[in-house]
Amino acid sequence: MKNIQTYLVIICTMALFSACQKTKPGEGNDEELITTVILQFTPTGGPAFNFAYRDLDGAGGMPASIDTVRLQPNTTYQVKLQLLNEQETPAQDITTEIEGESAAHRFYFTASATISISDLNVDELGLPLGLQSTWATTIAAEGAATVTLRHYGGSPPDKLATDLVTSPKSATDVSVVFPMKVQ
Repeated sequence: MKNIQTYLVIICTMALFSACQKTKPGEGNDEELITTVILQFTPTGGPAFNFAYRDLDGAGGMPASIDTVRLQPNTTYQVKLQLLNEQETPAQDITTEIEGESAAHRFYFTASATISISDLNVDELGLPLGLQSTWATTIAAEGAATVTLRHYGGSPPDKLATDLVTSPKSATDVSVVFPMKVQ
């Protein structure tokens, strides 16, 4: 009987210590809750306007609301991204965290053929970040634009300019498909 008790104490102690292992700073994906993605478009010489994705109760609850992005043909826009956690009061601006950890984050964009996305701002290592970019439209058309934020773990993060959105070195923090109308 004493052997069984000793054996159980050893197993419980091992389980306790293995469950409390600390990870190195920067390892893993310290995901922030992102409930809102705002695209702010500023045309050359014009006022800024916003389009938003909101999923205030998080994944799996009520459906998200997604604005249709409506742009003018043959126009260039400066675009800024803002990410929020609106489950907090006041809303937590996740954008500042991404700027502070820019080497560990990257936005990826895919858009319909009538929209080109370029000039992504860069992180402290000179690699694409994408909180700011330039969007240019051509002819009138309908389509979609996908905005994906990826998080690179590790210390330092192993982010390269050639990484694809599907890179196994990173994980998706948020991905939104915005319906687009160029008219």
